[in-house]
Amino acid sequence: MPIFLRVRLTESEHEELLQLQKVSNISERTRRRIEILLLSNQGLSVKQISECVKQKEAGIRRTINRWFDLGQKGLFDEPRQGRPRKWKEEDIEYLENILETEERTYNSHQLAKKLKDEKNVDLSSQRIRKILKKKDWRWKRTRTSLKGKQNPQDKLIKKADLETLKAYEQQGLIKLKYADESGFCLWSPVSYTYAKKGIQKETRQSKRRGKRISILGFFEKDKSFDYGLKQGGFKSKTYIDMMNWQAEKAESNFKKTGQITVIVLDNCKIHKSKEVQKYLEDWREKGLELFFISAYSPELNIIEVEWHQIKEHELCGRMFDDEYDLAIAVMDGVEKRQSNKNMIIERFRFN
Repeated sequence: MPIFLRVRLTESEHEELLQLQKVSNISERTRRRIEILLLSNQGLSVKQISECVKQKEAGIRRTINRWFDLGQKGLFDEPRQGRPRKWKEEDIEYLENILETEERTYNSHQLAKKLKDEKNVDLSSQRIRKILKKKDWRWKRTRTSLKGKQNPQDKLIKKADLETLKAYEQQGLIKLKYADESGFCLWSPVSYTYAKKGIQKETRQSKRRGKRISILGFFEKDKSFDYGLKQGGFKSKTYIDMMNWQAEKAESNFKKTGQITVIVLDNCKIHKSKEVQKYLEDWREKGLELFFISAYSPELNIIEVEWHQIKEHELCGRMFDDEYDLAIAVMDGVEKRQSNKNMIIERFRFN
């Protein structure tokens, strides 16, 4: 059975440790050791201290034994052997500030050059990658953002309203769906893949770009995914055709359960066109309501994630010879993604 270790500090030792803990330039390791000693002095066991400071019990025992053997000297690390490092913590903080505040992107080679030119600190790109990784920085693909165009107040109101709708859905009072359009082309953007060293994989390019295949989807989280495909973009007429389809589904559900169906939409022009306005009352009578999110806020519409996943994982890096092959691939991608989640999938067929 492990020996019960406990530190009993004198009043002067306790006061010295409290003062030392407030010194700004001591290392985090030293500050942690002081905390362990203070907790032990309060009567906590090694196991209890381990749970408080999230450190293994062996480390706690080592800290206490160092105090018994070396006293206050045991709180500090011995000078390390080898060449002193070339950089200071403020140099890395300078790079972190650049990565957080500047709009442009940087790779490790560019950061190394910037550090050399502006701070006269010579670090290799490989070393910079290792340092940033320890500080939880990761090399990721960037994405475009519409946040600069958003109305913050309007977004807060719409977000709160959407949370209320989600609560109603959980209570079984409504059926909540998310609708949006997206598009696919014969030429997919190039992407990363594994390849043998010294060999770069090539993607065959088709003869023409072709016409866009558009998709309009209605996503009920973890339950169903309805969609329709069209060559070219959706117009008011084709949008109305699909909304009438959803209204029929909403009417059937309302008769069975008493739930109205609410569809979350963005502010696309066709969603509010004059032709569409004529149908709103009819849809409402059938138990279908529309909820428009705030402008330039795609993050509020969770169907956006579905489009991203289909493009990045199901069609990524593929080239198609004609629109038919592309349409088949999109349908296969939808089927594969949604069937993996045991969702009901239904496709609308235009006349």
